[in-house]
Amino acid sequence: GCSVTIPHKQSIMKYCDKLSPAAEKIGSVNTIIVKENIVAEKSEDGDDEDDLFRDRLLVGDNTDWKGMYRPLSRRFGSTKPEGGALIVGAGGTARAA
Repeated sequence: GCSVTIPHKQSIMKYCDKLSPAAEKIGSVNTIIVKENIVAEKSEDGDDEDDLFRDRLLVGDNTDWKGMYRPLSRRFGSTKPEGGALIVGAGGTARAA
């Protein structure tokens, strides 16, 4: 896999085979996970053995929200603080906030 940084967090999404629920909801990806499966297909050469193929999927995820949520939840617990919040920036991490 790999880590994705600005300015590619949104544009990389179209190259992912699948998106995590967090990436879908936030609308940006900062982590690519390679999922690998072994796929057996019937051999076309007439023998009784199956041909094995590796099937790779690129799964896009977003972990930026965890970097925002965890410190705030440690500070405030499960209660929501009153008032608003100021978010400076408009990049992928700001989208997660």
